[in-house]
Amino acid sequence: MNNKQNFKGKLLFGNSLRDLLNDSNVTNTVLRKITRRRGIFIYKNEKPDHIQALVSTGITPIELTEIIDSIITKEENPKYQSQIIRCNDNNLSLINSVPIDFNLRNIAQEDFSNYQIIGVPNFKAVGDGKDHIELDFSIERFQMTNSSYKNISEFQGKIIIKKENGEVDIKATTSHSSPETKEIAKKVVDYFVNELKKSGVINIKENLIKVRFSDFTNENRISFIKELSQKSNGEKTLYFKDTKDISFKPEPGSVLPDEISWMQENISNLALQGKNLHSTFFFDNVNFYKHIQLYRVVAYPLCQDSCRLN
Repeated sequence: MNNKQNFKGKLLFGNSLRDLLNDSNVTNTVLRKITRRRGIFIYKNEKPDHIQALVSTGITPIELTEIIDSIITKEENPKYQSQIIRCNDNNLSLINSVPIDFNLRNIAQEDFSNYQIIGVPNFKAVGDGKDHIELDFSIERFQMTNSSYKNISEFQGKIIIKKENGEVDIKATTSHSSPETKEIAKKVVDYFVNELKKSGVINIKENLIKVRFSDFTNENRISFIKELSQKSNGEKTLYFKDTKDISFKPEPGSVLPDEISWMQENISNLALQGKNLHSTFFFDNVNFYKHIQLYRVVAYPLCQDSCRLN
């Protein structure tokens, strides 16, 4: 998210400050940190109590920046969702299936909404486009945080559509950084699938199925997450930097190899934090894959600002 409103140097007070602190993205942890740094300790330790204390005493420009940064950090983390549907035509070209009159605004822009789609985004071919297409889009969201100023924020979304499993399945993966971009991505995927149903490429009775944790084998789960965190997505739009947080556990009922047999009776969950964790022997040795349930990874891609993938 790119927050276009420059809050630095501004001083909020009274109802303006109260409205900001009451924002659902401002956590009690952030407010408690500020009050305790001042030497203020509140008995009930609830968010309304911290808000009252800060509204009564006011906040500094540095504290305001800290609060705004916490909102931006919370909203910026992208969230991913994958769905899959059966395809009847092995020779289908995805890029040629995008209607000529495709218009994201007509599909997803709602009247009287608090956001606006930027530009005229359209699907692009990855490679020859037969098996892989992508759509990147951005929105400007207008949010009245109080009566005195307008907050304009920019959010990104992405839709990846690929053919898999011998070209008999179509997989749609979406990423979103706000409720609005999530809804737009859903509308586009539904639109695309409905167009393919009209043309007979997808059976009218077929439905999109969400790809969940249990749908992967241990081997596929590790390969999938390693690919997401270490390889570029599409035409080199994401470059891998490091993996610093990994959580996994032994597969229940599995007889572990000798090298990791020490986990058999003593370890129920194992969390690793550090640098270059994807190169540790747990994930460097493919023979371990089927014995490990990998359920969390935090990867840091190379980008202009600080960002991460969860």
